[in-house]
Amino acid sequence: MTEPCSPAPLETPSDFPPEAPVRELSSVGVVGAGSRGTELARLAASGGYRVFFTDSDPQALNRGVVALRQHLDRAVNGSRMVRAVRDAILDRLEPVQDLEALREVDLILEALPEVREAKIRLFSELDALCSAPTLLATTTSSLPVAELALASGRPDRFLGVHFPEPSTHVKMVEVVRTEHTAEATFRACWKALERMQKRPVLVRDVPGLLFNRLLMPCLNEAAWNLFEQELDLEAMDRALSEGGLVHEGPFALMDRIGLDVVLETCRALFNRTSDPRFRPSPLLVRMVESGFLGRKSRRGFYDYGDEEPVPACLAGMQAQKP
Repeated sequence: MTEPCSPAPLETPSDFPPEAPVRELSSVGVVGAGSRGTELARLAASGGYRVFFTDSDPQALNRGVVALRQHLDRAVNGSRMVRAVRDAILDRLEPVQDLEALREVDLILEALPEVREAKIRLFSELDALCSAPTLLATTTSSLPVAELALASGRPDRFLGVHFPEPSTHVKMVEVVRTEHTAEATFRACWKALERMQKRPVLVRDVPGLLFNRLLMPCLNEAAWNLFEQELDLEAMDRALSEGGLVHEGPFALMDRIGLDVVLETCRALFNRTSDPRFRPSPLLVRMVESGFLGRKSRRGFYDYGDEEPVPACLAGMQAQKP
């Protein structure tokens, strides 16, 4: 393992010099109980950290805790995890109703939607609330990490950590170190990610970082094709999956990520870059506006009402033939 070098787009350091002042982290706060935040809470608790899990919406927090428990139960029932490990993970998880409980937490992971103002407001609140040593991290892939770092009031203790979806399958985590990030912050967070059984890589602070810069145009283009043509959705998914383009077909993957997440990411990237590759497909917009968000709403490109998902009826949402 080599010494990290910030200018390089992809570095994988892990053998740090013994004199480096690396802070030992024991507690993690996760703000945001959507699918991403729920998975981060599970990863952190699985890594042995005491996890404070919160959301401004109590119902969303409750749904996140239920989803996390169900994930662990499925792992136990499928013999992928022993019951004692599941119980230990749940013992380290502490759902909390407000940010006050995060005052002395070592590392806080923000997992809010890709809305610039909401993230800036949260980091300002955390800076005023938390003790000086607390490290802050954003999970954004479409907003400038350096801008959020400056807005946090503690840019030396701030960095980006993007967990690509679906994080249950993708081992890689993108780490953004800005010009303000202190060495100790970078090293402590890097080790924390490794402890969560993730493979961190250092990437530049550019729109989409690396993963979504490649993935989102692919997913968006699939939605454009389905919008403009009469295509067999299931056959497309099977062909692209078996062809190795994505782990599962693009439509099944969008359903798993959440169509609202894909849409907000494409919108944020398009607004930041004006790159037409990120201009959201009208089909994607219509489905989100109709509440068809994928697995989380039981309907997206597929209908999840029965035991096995089947292609959903998209009549009226696709482009009309002349």
